[in-house]
Amino acid sequence: TQWATDSFPANDARTENRYSSNRINTFPHLQNFDSDNGGWVSRTTVSHRYFHWDDLDYLNGPQGNGKSWFVETSQSNNGTFIWVESPVFDFTGITSPIMTFDVKHSLHPSDYFHVEYSINGGTTWTQLGTGTDPYWYNTANWWSGSYTAPVNQWRKVQHNLCVVAGQPCVKFRIYGRPY
Repeated sequence: TQWATDSFPANDARTENRYSSNRINTFPHLQNFDSDNGGWVSRTTVSHRYFHWDDLDYLNGPQGNGKSWFVETSQSNNGTFIWVESPVFDFTGITSPIMTFDVKHSLHPSDYFHVEYSINGGTTWTQLGTGTDPYWYNTANWWSGSYTAPVNQWRKVQHNLCVVAGQPCVKFRIYGRPY
């Protein structure tokens, strides 16, 4: 839509893929987000804070890696949670899936993000992993508190997905609260 009173134009091209027929069922699945958003969709109801898909313009920029999903916010959080949500993955017949991606962050102590998964199309969500898992969160349950020492180079993180192995309807989201 395009309305003169539209206070949130970032959602004008949103698509609903909660029960998408375009399931990802070919593996390994690689998505670099350079040419499209990979079926991931930003979810928020607040116009001044959301995940944005574009060239990263801070934390040393894209460093030759093209477009990515990143948080864009212009006002304090007031407790608002945001997330970017994946398309549906069909892990039927997959016994040892692994999620790997690159991350950068400069997060205040009141900023925090983590990965969640759903096995029912996004009706309920469960946190994936903890900070005690190697190569995952930098605090107990979140990426957080890196404002004074930003992670401004891409850092590879990974986690096994054994909890969703064999499941036919899995979604992921990066969920959190920006400052």
